Amino acid sequence: MTHDGARPPAGNGISRRRMITLSSGSLVLGSASLALGNSVDSVAPIRRSSQFSYPFLLGIASGDPWADSVVLWTRLVPDVYDPYAMPDRTVNVEWQVANDEYFNDVVADGTAKAFSEHAHSVHVEVFGLQPGRWYFYRFRAGGHISEVGRTRTAPPRDSTDPVRFVSASCQSLPDGYFNAYRHIRDTAPDFVMFLGDWIYESDAATIDDPVRSHDAHDPVTLDEYRFRHAQYRLDPDLQAASAVTPYIVTFDDHEIVDNWFALTDPNEPREDRFEPRRTAAFRAFYEHLPLRAAARPSSQGMKIHRRMQWGNMLDVFMLDTRQYRSATPCGGGRGSPECLASAPTQRSMLGSEQERWLHDGMLDSETSWRTIGQQIPMGRYDYLTDPNASSFLMDRWDGYPQARNRLLEFIRDNEMWNVVVLSGDAHAHMATDLTLDMADPWSTPLASDMVCTSISTTGDGSGESRLEGSQNPHLRFSLWRRGYIEHYVDQDMWLSDFRTVPYVSKRGAPRETATRLAIENGNPGLLEA
Repeated sequence: MTHDGARPPAGNGISRRRMITLSSGSLVLGSASLALGNSVDSVAPIRRSSQFSYPFLLGIASGDPWADSVVLWTRLVPDVYDPYAMPDRTVNVEWQVANDEYFNDVVADGTAKAFSEHAHSVHVEVFGLQPGRWYFYRFRAGGHISEVGRTRTAPPRDSTDPVRFVSASCQSLPDGYFNAYRHIRDTAPDFVMFLGDWIYESDAATIDDPVRSHDAHDPVTLDEYRFRHAQYRLDPDLQAASAVTPYIVTFDDHEIVDNWFALTDPNEPREDRFEPRRTAAFRAFYEHLPLRAAARPSSQGMKIHRRMQWGNMLDVFMLDTRQYRSATPCGGGRGSPECLASAPTQRSMLGSEQERWLHDGMLDSETSWRTIGQQIPMGRYDYLTDPNASSFLMDRWDGYPQARNRLLEFIRDNEMWNVVVLSGDAHAHMATDLTLDMADPWSTPLASDMVCTSISTTGDGSGESRLEGSQNPHLRFSLWRRGYIEHYVDQDMWLSDFRTVPYVSKRGAPRETATRLAIENGNPGLLEA
């Protein structure tokens, strides 16, 4: 609901009728067709003798794939703009997982509780599945059947099969349509790694001519964050991509407020005011994403950093660069080398406990590639063209160079020549090699940082680079367009296609490939492919 309980003006949202129409089509995935919204003989047709209207307007999703398990998600919402559309009680939600899209071969089923105090969200952790398999799933509640989704499990631990996945980030509803998601849906990757800014908390767009509206002021309370998440979940392109492959997600700053860290809002000096807002935002984030119970937030925060293995190909370390970091230096924003030199040297981006967890896990890893998924660019990105001056964004790893070097020294000392960092936040495609002295063009690469651009944030963009190569000697690519990165990884080679769409100001943008970069296993450094 809106902040004052009033219904927004007609036409600002997507109507229930429109969403049902969108959900009744079909998704073509290679040779498979997912029939959406179909009921089976044992259940009543949609809208017949129902306790409430069709409740799956926000779609369905799956996430955190393990070799024997996956999370299934939905939230019962018959009408985003009516807080009383669902009864104020617990609702039973049946779920099924099958080998086929018609559910002739059901392999797992059960009933989950959708509690009203959790906004009738459902998180089902389905165990006992076979590794390396695609499955189909659906929900039923109040006589209604959801669309059919597709998900998969990770391969067995000894598998050397290649993996194809997508990294994506930053989807601002007012800034544009989520055109990239239609192409992700058609690609049907093994999984999508989403690296932060699932929603935007500001009611204002970052562009002068927004294409959509948030329909409400900046969220502060739990109900307001729930409404904001629900608006994003109504998007048909987001729903289409969410229904066909599992997601591995983390948050960045805009899920709560711009540039927050620990218990600090840079615009709110009183910690006692920010902490309740952070708690509400964490809870709404969990209620709308396919996360495991281990990520359920508490009064102490939300554990989002975790490790997942994809066969013997990838060890994935998802980091949290928000909750445990030291204070941002130089007042945030942009800072100079002189400012950084005067800041405390023992600043941490991850906190000591998470840093040890990452080091221990990387030491323990025996997969072909060690993959770090995290929110903000790790490379050195100088935004000035003057060769006699430099300017860095302090909210990123550039504001924490000692912490970055600790990680790189750890990689060097342990001869880990298979580390790839995947980042978001920048609203531009960027790729750079990571060295201990990134101002020195002759410094040896130890790993690489590939930053995916935004799904929609900052609008259409352009074909220009946002960075100058002379100031960033280890930069290999930069482009200010919307899109995502598609990665194909085998034992010997990592290939990354930087996908773009030419516009988000209207629907239907074609997919383009800006460049392809490669990394050889055992030989750090980005190559043109």
